[in-house]
Amino acid sequence: MKQVILVFAMWISVQVLSAQATLLESVKEYSEAFVKRDFENVIAKTLPNIVKMGGGQEIMVKDLHDERLQIVKNGMDYMSVKVGEPGKVFEANGDQQVICPVTYGVVSNLAELDVSAKLLAVSKDAGKTWYFLDVAKYDKESLKSFYSNLSEEIQF
Repeated sequence: MKQVILVFAMWISVQVLSAQATLLESVKEYSEAFVKRDFENVIAKTLPNIVKMGGGQEIMVKDLHDERLQIVKNGMDYMSVKVGEPGKVFEANGDQQVICPVTYGVVSNLAELDVSAKLLAVSKDAGKTWYFLDVAKYDKESLKSFYSNLSEEIQF
């Protein structure tokens, strides 16, 4: 009986580590795509209801492209990204949710800066696929109008 419990505990540990690795890999892909101006990939990994409310993939890709051009015209650009340790995973209505800190390396005409951001990561399939949203523009209540499943416990 002890062997069965031990094997089960090991199996659960492997599943948790696998889910964390998938999350970290997904955060890295999303944030690196943003730095590299691969806006199609960024929007493909953005919360689907946010994309829909933003007018669809094509419009949102154009908006990201235009925003980046404006930033570059102002003498700044994103050059790198570091992904921090994700916070606690919460569950609400079948969705897994976690805040993932990232730090973007930004260069300007005057200096190099580290700019911190927090990404809301959401999985609707038990951690196999993750979608993201930078929460900088939102407080909790405004975000709920775009994503109604937001956990009451999550902090950003």
